[in-house]
Amino acid sequence: MKDISIDRVKISVETYYFSCSLDHILFEENNLTDEEKREYARKFSMEYDACEENFISFIYKHLPNGNSSYLSSWKFIKSDNHSLERFSNLFCIFKTHESQICPLAQQEVHLLTGSTSNLAKISE
Repeated sequence: MKDISIDRVKISVETYYFSCSLDHILFEENNLTDEEKREYARKFSMEYDACEENFISFIYKHLPNGNSSYLSSWKFIKSDNHSLERFSNLFCIFKTHESQICPLAQQEVHLLTGSTSNLAKISE
């Protein structure tokens, strides 16, 4: 996380990536038309709306090197031609801000990462 200043106000910023594009990560397609994007978005919404844990599982599959840290995911995507491949470090946001996501989604993060630190809290 970095702090930037705008008019002397400090703001914390985190940057996450979808390698080629969001369409590439979500739908394995590049250069979709606006109409195609709307149709894919509608289908995506129907599949993942109110199913945060399923979305977390989906996005975890595209994390480079499995259980990468935020910094190592950036090192990976900058090397070779990985930025053109189907990767995203969006999953890191769920690890970093775990306390701000719903309990089922928290449980999915723990299952995917092998972490058990907060599982007792989640099941309460």
